[in-house]
Amino acid sequence: TAFDRATFGALMHDLRIENSLIINRLFEVFNVNRDGNLSAEEVAAGLALLSRGGASHRLRIVFNTFDVGRDGTLCRSELEVLLRAFRSIAMSIIHGLVDCLSDLCGLVRSTEASRSESKEFQQKLMTGTRTALAHRTSAMLSDAFMDESSTTLQWDRFGTYPLQHNYD
Repeated sequence: TAFDRATFGALMHDLRIENSLIINRLFEVFNVNRDGNLSAEEVAAGLALLSRGGASHRLRIVFNTFDVGRDGTLCRSELEVLLRAFRSIAMSIIHGLVDCLSDLCGLVRSTEASRSESKEFQQKLMTGTRTALAHRTSAMLSDAFMDESSTTLQWDRFGTYPLQHNYD
């Protein structure tokens, strides 16, 4: 069985991976033989890689996924794409959590005024979260390329980066 891009995309949506950028990059990474289709073995091997190993192993997979040039480095634009994709995923998760909390609160208070207040609170929360994530990812990008002569980020620095920086 071969998976073309559309079929693979549908499979990823079923697994709740809905970011098209992530889906396209995973397709490219999983497509080991570069024939434009994924065999069942390529999909199984790729999904197994994503679900195994510790944080360092999964971080290496992320690095390789966004290393579009396959040169063992991330340039600034590749890191920007990676951070934008993860910001999008984080916002989707947070939006789902806010909806769940709103539903729970809605069971307790269901007046028109409380629904309006709840909606306004949700919007403020999402706006604040979006702003905070944008600020943090911008800081991460600036820190990664602080040295003006540095145009790429190699794995050895990327792999230890989360341990060396705290953006709380």
